[in-house]
Amino acid sequence: MELNKSRKKKIMNLNPKTEYWFYFYAGNTAGVSTLGAPMSRVCS
Repeated sequence: MELNKSRKKKIMNLNPKTEYWFYFYAGNTAGVSTLGAPMSRVCS
């Protein structure tokens, strides 16, 4: 889980040629959004 205020995220220490799935959501003092559509990426 990456929790910082930056709009761009950089996830470190992922294995090359491995497929990873990501889910996004947003939260603030008003509450938390629903999960966004899942996305997969293969690390290069």
